[in-house]
Amino acid sequence: MVRGEYHIFVATNMRGAIVLHWGVSKLSPGEWLAPPPEILPKKSNLVPGACQTYFTDISTGMGSFQASGDGDGIFKWLLDEISRREKEAERSLMHRFNIATELTERCKNEGEFGLVGILVWLRFMSCRHLTWNKNYNVKPREISEAQDRFTNLLQRIYLNQPNDREIVRLLMTHVGRGGQGDVGQRIRDEILVIQRNNDCKGGMMEEWHQKLHNNSSPDDVIICEALLNYIKSGFRVDVYWKTLNTNGLTKQKLASYDRPIVSEPHFRADTKEGLIHDLTAYLKTLKAVHSGADLESAIEVLLPQIRLMISQARINYVCDLSPKLQECLKFVKVHLGDEDIVRLMEKLLESRIELRPVLIANHRRLKDILFLDLALDSAVRTTMERGLKNLNFAYLPEIMFFISLVLENVCLSTVNNEDLIYCTKDWYHICELYKPNDGQWALQTKAILDRLQLVLADRSQCYQKKIQPSAKYLGNLLGVQKSAIDTFSEELIRAGSAAILSALINRFYPILRKVANLGCWQVISPVDVCGISNGREEIPDGVVAVLTPDIPDVLSHVSIRARNEKVCFATCFDPNILRDLKSKEGKSISILVKSANIIIRLVGAKSCNLKFLRGKVPTWIKIPMSVGIPFGAFEKVLSEDFNKDIAYKISSFYKCVKGGDLSKLQSIQETILRMNAPISLTHELKSKMRSSGIPWPGDDGDERWNHAWQAIKKVWASKWNERAFISCRKANLDHENICMAVLVQEIICADYAFVIHTKNPLSGDTSEIYTEIVKGLGETLVGAYPGRAMSFLTKKSNLSSPIVIGYPSKPIGLYSKKSIIFRSDSNAEDLEGYAGAGLYDSVIMDKEEKIVLDYSRDRMIIDRAFQISLFSRIAEVGKIVEGLYGRPQDIEGVVKDGVIYVVQSRPQI
Repeated sequence: MVRGEYHIFVATNMRGAIVLHWGVSKLSPGEWLAPPPEILPKKSNLVPGACQTYFTDISTGMGSFQASGDGDGIFKWLLDEISRREKEAERSLMHRFNIATELTERCKNEGEFGLVGILVWLRFMSCRHLTWNKNYNVKPREISEAQDRFTNLLQRIYLNQPNDREIVRLLMTHVGRGGQGDVGQRIRDEILVIQRNNDCKGGMMEEWHQKLHNNSSPDDVIICEALLNYIKSGFRVDVYWKTLNTNGLTKQKLASYDRPIVSEPHFRADTKEGLIHDLTAYLKTLKAVHSGADLESAIEVLLPQIRLMISQARINYVCDLSPKLQECLKFVKVHLGDEDIVRLMEKLLESRIELRPVLIANHRRLKDILFLDLALDSAVRTTMERGLKNLNFAYLPEIMFFISLVLENVCLSTVNNEDLIYCTKDWYHICELYKPNDGQWALQTKAILDRLQLVLADRSQCYQKKIQPSAKYLGNLLGVQKSAIDTFSEELIRAGSAAILSALINRFYPILRKVANLGCWQVISPVDVCGISNGREEIPDGVVAVLTPDIPDVLSHVSIRARNEKVCFATCFDPNILRDLKSKEGKSISILVKSANIIIRLVGAKSCNLKFLRGKVPTWIKIPMSVGIPFGAFEKVLSEDFNKDIAYKISSFYKCVKGGDLSKLQSIQETILRMNAPISLTHELKSKMRSSGIPWPGDDGDERWNHAWQAIKKVWASKWNERAFISCRKANLDHENICMAVLVQEIICADYAFVIHTKNPLSGDTSEIYTEIVKGLGETLVGAYPGRAMSFLTKKSNLSSPIVIGYPSKPIGLYSKKSIIFRSDSNAEDLEGYAGAGLYDSVIMDKEEKIVLDYSRDRMIIDRAFQISLFSRIAEVGKIVEGLYGRPQDIEGVVKDGVIYVVQSRPQI
């Protein structure tokens, strides 16, 4: 489900099955359900002094609050309390889960940062970075009951706080199911039966028996599995140790228990069959307590298959789950280890789809159903990983089929999934259009997968920002190894269901690129950088870019680290380019990311003359009215007496900047935003805007003018953004000589925005016009917004036949109500050797609305006649404007209701 507004999408997958039932009855494919009215919060739910946002969830009609945390992404009091209680928690798992219940009860209403703190703590525990048992004897029954109380609390949070469900799901993967009554006691009782039945009361089995009686833990599941593998292999002790070591248990670890295990197993040969039977049953008992997300035990908890005899008729007792779900689960249980994974993957997904309506209802066994869903999710990932080596990547329909399954699985595991749903819609559509060796199909498919990779990378970064601060703070308090702290969020991400989807896409990319005849670069972390070529592929301190012949996964450690550290990271498929790069070792180079391409070169105006164009372009090309605040206006305003204190502070900060303290650039920008406007400037701007037909903001009150004045100051302040300052210095330009004019224009609420390059910037061909176009406002195109625009080439000699060379993958569109934009216009833009046009900010007076884009019904994508007509007219605009200026131009414009507007043009360099 998604926050804010809710869409429910129901579609048919490649097998014709109905999928993605977000808590509603089945609808026809492609049909949408309107959201219900928002449910307002009760005053009693407000927490005094907390910064909160209220969200509602369509599936339950319930709302929840999200608090802001301590300001640095953590709840410090909670993490400090966890640290203080750790000494008590390490006595036994009973103590730990009791403390977890107490602390979670205290922080459950304080938003996701509180639950994140509990998650971090319990993951450190489950990964064995914390002590599980120390100088304390505890009955398995007491551990099981403590787990049961904690998981019951998590069940209530899951039900009552819909927007915290993803964190709750993550929490439950690190906790056993537990249970009341004889659930835990069976661990004690059944080991005695095993020893008696199989005459194995001494040695290793007695040592294990003592451990089980006094400090049972998830390690016992591994020990039991190791024993079974040892017996099944013909009593090979190396198999026993291999199983233990693979799962993190060493001789030293076994010997460190309060009740140590120091002996190796030894059984009589004639007890083999009895031991296999008894230990297999015992493994289920251990998993029922300690392994909540184990699929086999999760199925058996819900489908116990108790047989009753009534009037000679046998009746199977099962819980109140649908017959289809029961059939799917029985198939999964029997075929979980099959080599042919096709039917198994289908049944795993069908099980999750059938479970979905139950998961969002107040079911009497919701906790068990949650554990089952987690186990199914995990099984999809592990099954796909197991089958990956056998996939025929040369046969595209097979790969598309598995991507569909795994994509559905990720949708079902994600709460805020609007982006993923739109990707799924587009994916179903493109699968239906598949044609072998069709370049246009491959381009469009790659764009969908590009967008999907962006969504996965964005979620990865969201996890990093949300979880890593707590992991770092708590990990340091608890003395966890630095390597475990540093990779905490990365490991959590890699363990999720998105990782295998990313891996599948990664393997699919080279085939698509070949069919689509794409270039030689795949950009993973798009950052424009400058640095020294050193021929290394790691990311040590100081490195600004990694260029590699390999294809890294977007969720790999190195990819995550590159995005977090703002390092340019790209794959090159052309060995000649890489050889040329290596030949430049030790030299300074710059790297520019242009759409999905990389431009590498040796490191070595804007007031758009709209008045000039207005009288010369054909009438079908519209030129919006504009007013310019000229060069020198900023300096004049700053020199006014009432701004003298501000001028002094800016001067002081700038001296620090020239001394090397670039952090003061931010201080300069913040100081500029406190400048006051002289009355003369206000009156002059009002007069010019009114005479030009541009609405004067002050007509709607002083507050509207204040918004406009703040936007003007933000444009001026952008002269001091760090990227522009460093770029200026590298180009040997004197930053003090840069002046900033401001172009004032009324916003056209665009359907599409475009940038035309009348000389193909990728090839330098002057006979070709290269255009990029996006939905909504152009800031997603000219600004640092992720994803690729739609792009096309047009021969100047044949404007009526545009050639699409790239489909859109930008997930977000910007839309605005009627407003005013203040465009940066510096005297440093488009100088030879210094392309400053993209370095300074243009600011819209009113905040734009971000909309998650749905391309599946966009005429630009699905209506070929509309596409050709629109693209041809845009290309014609480029040819006309270039002809008027007599040289290649970069032209920005928008389309509104079929009408084309040119908002600026400047020389192309």
